[in-house]
Amino acid sequence: GGLSASSRRSARRRLRVMEREGSLLGDGAGTKAVMVAMATNGALFIAKTGAFLVSGSASMLSEAVHSLADVANQALLAVGIRESRKRADPQHPYGYAQEKHIFALISGVGIFFLGCGVSVYHGVHGLFHSEPLESVPLALSVLTVSLLAESYSMSVALKELKADAQKAGQTFLEHVREGSDPMNVAVLAEDAAAVAGVAIATGALGMTHLTGNGIYDAVGSISVGCLLGGVAVFLVQRNRHVLVGASVPAYKLDRVEDVLLRDPVVDSVHDVKAVVTGASSGRFKVEISFNPAALAQRTFARRDVSKFKAALDSADDDLSKVERELIVFSSELMDVLGDEVDRLEDVIRAELPEVSHV
Repeated sequence: GGLSASSRRSARRRLRVMEREGSLLGDGAGTKAVMVAMATNGALFIAKTGAFLVSGSASMLSEAVHSLADVANQALLAVGIRESRKRADPQHPYGYAQEKHIFALISGVGIFFLGCGVSVYHGVHGLFHSEPLESVPLALSVLTVSLLAESYSMSVALKELKADAQKAGQTFLEHVREGSDPMNVAVLAEDAAAVAGVAIATGALGMTHLTGNGIYDAVGSISVGCLLGGVAVFLVQRNRHVLVGASVPAYKLDRVEDVLLRDPVVDSVHDVKAVVTGASSGRFKVEISFNPAALAQRTFARRDVSKFKAALDSADDDLSKVERELIVFSSELMDVLGDEVDRLEDVIRAELPEVSHV
């Protein structure tokens, strides 16, 4: 004999869990953008440091620190991506998806203290201890190359983020504010700050060269630091929001509830909740009261009702035979209920693809 209905259902559920975990492990969202940004900033850090040593510009030092901070933080993001792809285990039954957010949070803190703190400190120091600049044309050339390289890195992150938004069924701005994956958002924010920072440093250095007034260079350094501080606060808030259990937007939950209430086997729906824990990773919870008549009809559809009636009629006053038939029917009813639960889980996941556990 083959497997029972309940055994087949259990096997299907195990297979679905394995497929889901496999798809999460294969999710390399943000990897390309992070690697491109890390390589770009590594090269720019060397170039900017050399330009600072030659020119003595505070803005150039801020930009060198900015690139160093970006390299360190993107390395953290890369570690977060790797850690988040580990399989779930008994100690972590929901997997490691939130590792991304932890490392992105650390990245934001690093930007604030290393990038923002050092840049602002050096700029304030330059306001009171201004020194003449040297080899400004060389420094401006390095900044021009930096602008091109940072723009390319930003275009890669922008392209990946747009693809992620389309996959999630969100607009670009919605995905930046509410999307479940912080990787490309973090890289895009850092690259956008880098482009803006290069522009600020170029303007400050140019004005200092034209006027001979070192105040412009110091103000440029402070401006770059404040820019980095703003990016850091955004990244910290963005990832903190997810780590404390950010809810799926209310309109999505309302949509799922409406779909469930229209289903013929559902009588009522209560306490609908969902939280996002990472890219394509979230938890959904709902309490459902099933329609007993609809479940009974679907159970009868699986067996010959006339044979069931005949079996009960032949039992006469033999309660053991009646009990046996009712046990068989109850078992089949439970199988139908299990299949309906599986079907409704698929319905929920179709409406909320970011949810992995229902």
